[in-house]
Amino acid sequence: MEEGTENIGDSSTSSPSNGQKEEIEDSIYEIDFRIKSALRYCKKRCSTFEFLHNFCICIALFGGSTAVAVFSKYPLVGSICGLIVAAIFSADSAIDFSRRSEKYNNLFNRFNDLSIKIHSEIYSSEFLIRIKNDMTNIQRDVPATLRVLDVLCHNQEAKFQGIEDDQYEIDFWHRLLMNVWKFENWQPKKLSNNHLVQNTSK
Repeated sequence: MEEGTENIGDSSTSSPSNGQKEEIEDSIYEIDFRIKSALRYCKKRCSTFEFLHNFCICIALFGGSTAVAVFSKYPLVGSICGLIVAAIFSADSAIDFSRRSEKYNNLFNRFNDLSIKIHSEIYSSEFLIRIKNDMTNIQRDVPATLRVLDVLCHNQEAKFQGIEDDQYEIDFWHRLLMNVWKFENWQPKKLSNNHLVQNTSK
């Protein structure tokens, strides 16, 4: 065999160097952190929509019963209760809280399966490519991200892992509206050194 051909064969079968292994491990750790944050995010969104769906059902049942009970004695009050019930029921049907909750639950399961895969296989450059592709495929199906809630989940995961220098400030008003407003251009400051966080939302 010629010397050049032998070298090519050796390079294709040789294992990655220590430096390459560290780069691969760092990249996979970063992806795993993003997955853990995404799990928190999907769980919160799923719980929010599930709560709204159940709330609408309870209000509809209670309001409907109240409307029927008081209509004979107080027609105006009964009519108002009926209109409120109809409006709430229409909102639940139009927004479809139940379907949205199910969607985020499905995304949670997909992210969770990917997290399990990361911790069950041997790391390699090929494995890193597969994980990145899987992550991209899941992220394509994630609805528009609520920026503040996303950062909150990042903070919670960083705190859970003991990474104190990777958390960001969230003021009262942003926390108050984080479940209803996107705040796409919001740039929170780091708690430690006031550096701005890069926007990781879709």
